[in-house]
Amino acid sequence: MDATPPNLLFFSGVLLSAALLLFLAALWLFHKARSLARSLREKPPPFDAALVSITVSDIMVPRSEVSGIDLDADMSHIMHALSHSQHTRLPVYGKDLNHVLGILHLRVVPKLLRMEQPNKAELLQLTRDAYFVPQSTPLTTQLLNFQKHKRSLALVVDEYGDVKGIVTLEDLLEELVNHFTANTHDAMDGIQPQADGSYLIDGGAPLRDINRALGWDLPTDGPKTLNGLLTEHLESIPEARVGLRLPPHCVEILHVKDNLIKTVRMWHPKMAARDGREPQATIHD
Repeated sequence: MDATPPNLLFFSGVLLSAALLLFLAALWLFHKARSLARSLREKPPPFDAALVSITVSDIMVPRSEVSGIDLDADMSHIMHALSHSQHTRLPVYGKDLNHVLGILHLRVVPKLLRMEQPNKAELLQLTRDAYFVPQSTPLTTQLLNFQKHKRSLALVVDEYGDVKGIVTLEDLLEELVNHFTANTHDAMDGIQPQADGSYLIDGGAPLRDINRALGWDLPTDGPKTLNGLLTEHLESIPEARVGLRLPPHCVEILHVKDNLIKTVRMWHPKMAARDGREPQATIHD
């Protein structure tokens, strides 16, 4: 029998050496990946800590702004609301949002519209059971929960089970994207700088956005909007042109409608006084 050609032995050796090197490289990368994963678990990067601190209550649509179907209304009114809704999913409730009976997806509304005399019982048959989540649920956890439960809308409840608002998968994904890509200019929506150093701010503006845009440190461990913070501070629904101190800031409430603070003027006395034109308002301590 002929001996193995030298060239074949050479190339076999080269291939064996290359395979061994690839194996060792893969083994090294595997250990590096495990080491990196371990280090991230022990000491997450700064943005992870900030992200985990955001909860569904930070981004939810507050109860006062939730659109839904009230079964106590006339059927004609309900059908008109369904045919003109700008939302794809609506909570269906009796009396108020604390008595949610289900979630209606508008893709099934044509079934109702084709009925000669649709009724509330038929509407309820087309709803899906509501999905509730605690207001303290971190966004990262809720993202996994949406996937696990195959849901895209949840009703946010407090520790007593009262509905505080709704959160959707779209809102959650938008917040996650903004967390990594948003800049100060994006956060200025609803904040208008004034020549005297003050700012006209929408009462519905999230406190986190105000802090990010202006470099302030308004508390975010309670109410999530400026309206909520001021209402809690005053312990009542204020009238327009009421001034107050929210140390170190001064606040003048300019517009109140439907029991909500719509527009305020805020300024930091030291910052606004730099040009000698500090805003004037009657402040009630």
